[in-house]
Amino acid sequence: MGIRGLSTYINQNSHYFLEPYQLHDTDLVIDGVNVYCNVYRATDKQRGSFGGQYDIFAEALKTFFEALLLCNIRPIIILDSVDALSKDQYVRKFQDKLTNSISSDCTMQHLMKDVFLSVIDSLKLKCVQTIMEADETMVAVAKALDCPVLSQDGDFYIQGTKFIHWNTLLRTPRSTGEGHSKTHWLSCQMYSVQKFCRKFDNLYASLLPLGLTILGTKDGRGRLDADMMGSFVSHINASIHSAVRNFHQRKIEKTFRWLSKFSSLRAAVADLLYYVEARHRPTVREEIEKSIAALGFGSPLALRALELPEEVVLKILDENDRKTMALGGITATKAMESGKMQMSYEYSEQELVEMSPKWLIEDLLRAKVRELPFEMMMFSAAILKPTNEALAYPPTCIPSVPILKAMFSLVSSLRGNGENVLELYYARYNKVVMEEIKVEASTVDLRDMKELKLEERKRFLDEALGVEGVGVLDELPEEWRLYVATLVFWMRQQKALPEKIEAHALSVIMTMLVGVIDGEIGVVRSKEKFHEEFGERWRDILMQPKDDRRGMKDARLTEVMEMVTEEECIAAALFFIELFQEGQYIRNPSTVVIHTFTQFHGCLKSAILLNSILDFPYAQVPVHRVFNGLLFYKVFEVFSKKQDVDSFVAEKLDRSPTLVRIFGMLKGMVLTILNTKN
Repeated sequence: MGIRGLSTYINQNSHYFLEPYQLHDTDLVIDGVNVYCNVYRATDKQRGSFGGQYDIFAEALKTFFEALLLCNIRPIIILDSVDALSKDQYVRKFQDKLTNSISSDCTMQHLMKDVFLSVIDSLKLKCVQTIMEADETMVAVAKALDCPVLSQDGDFYIQGTKFIHWNTLLRTPRSTGEGHSKTHWLSCQMYSVQKFCRKFDNLYASLLPLGLTILGTKDGRGRLDADMMGSFVSHINASIHSAVRNFHQRKIEKTFRWLSKFSSLRAAVADLLYYVEARHRPTVREEIEKSIAALGFGSPLALRALELPEEVVLKILDENDRKTMALGGITATKAMESGKMQMSYEYSEQELVEMSPKWLIEDLLRAKVRELPFEMMMFSAAILKPTNEALAYPPTCIPSVPILKAMFSLVSSLRGNGENVLELYYARYNKVVMEEIKVEASTVDLRDMKELKLEERKRFLDEALGVEGVGVLDELPEEWRLYVATLVFWMRQQKALPEKIEAHALSVIMTMLVGVIDGEIGVVRSKEKFHEEFGERWRDILMQPKDDRRGMKDARLTEVMEMVTEEECIAAALFFIELFQEGQYIRNPSTVVIHTFTQFHGCLKSAILLNSILDFPYAQVPVHRVFNGLLFYKVFEVFSKKQDVDSFVAEKLDRSPTLVRIFGMLKGMVLTILNTKN
């Protein structure tokens, strides 16, 4: 739920509601999805128009979290997963996001969450992915620990927690004192709900959930039926004065001034129901009770997965019980009805847990798997979100459909043998299109995945990607195998136009070298930073005789990679940095080229998802080390005009023979697989 105009109202009165604050030595509940979306917007200067630039995104995330740790701030990261409880919500949210994306200033990318999780895993930070929406668990944890929530979501202004709006946080640490007494801190503005209550005649904080229910929206619509609430709204408009001109802010002021007249939630609800027609009162009351019961209701499974101190977990669970009893025992769980598969049926968290294998729920909580398999389970559907599309061609999601069918066949194994129908929802000319696909349930049972041998799980994924029996993949470093297998799969999807040529594959391979370089010298994307850190060594390297590294001739790829030196990476880095910097000034880029690489982006996302529910027969792909949409574009721009790419690469990387060898070996492997009938 969100209250339209609330953030603007707070910002316009920031002198009253917000206080300067030095953030340090505290727990901090972090709205994971909200934060990583904001970091991505700040790092991708092309606003997502070329696909994911995950390397600089990962570096920015690492810098942010290291700043928190320097200030002895203990992050507790909470992410949501399944954010629609019914099928009509699921489809409607897609339509709303599609509409909003038209005016969006940045295209969000497929694998942001994967990169985010790889960074927090490398820093060993506390993290949980809730089964459904995460807001209520964030509120419950923050209240129990008496610590702030960090987010850009304005709902937290009236959830009763300490709250730091993302836009007020200065993310460069400052310090005071020296030696052992030195304190590092981040400057921000802290919001306190007590000030909000004082603004409205010392409003009782216990009444805020009702205000959120009356004013809030769910999936872009009012939480309470507008027609049923018409007389109540007319009563407030006539009886409560506000000098605010903006419609939404005036509505906020009038609602909370009305609430300030009451000393208890029951009294306020009774007054509201007085202005609702008698025949609608039970419905409105039920919606109010359900909404308030859910607010701040921490998910017990998520709390356990966070491994919080037992006394904190018990405190939250006791509060859950208190709220449920205070509202007459209303919970979000419904009795199972004959209309279960109807579009409007709302699943509860408990139902989703009961219908899923235990191991899959545990992996969801640990953020090892994503929400799509569960949405397939609930709705027999998959939403394929558009990113960078050229409208003259089929949607970029089409090549990944075989992988999604394989995933759905696994999910369908929970229902037994037989044919099932998967509904695919995707965008075409900014409209939602639905296509039905018949899928046979897999003979591999999803329930037994943890007991299956590695060979069986790997065979299933290889068959989905069309690389079964391709032994050459085993010659790759483990973290590259799934990535290269997906590259081969994508290149073979020639029916999904535009046509893919050799230069597309070579552009992806060339970009993989950047990850090798970053592993040796760090992420450097500007000439200024390069010359500052490596200028002198780079000039020394240029003065030295070239080394052709003849000993590499008979070495395996993994052995060649161990031969890469820091000097070679310094010598090669400037070539890629120049491409990155040229990419900052592209005017009128080819939408066809971007569209083609976006197909690969979607295939990679689907392959990573399938790998996760097969319990990772392949090592996880280090996305931020191999994928950069802008570099794909720039390298393709060069390679597509060269008759002899090998000579060009050898010339540009003449001081980096090991990297040239890696490129040549990868090229040979990929082209060999592509030229072999599958």
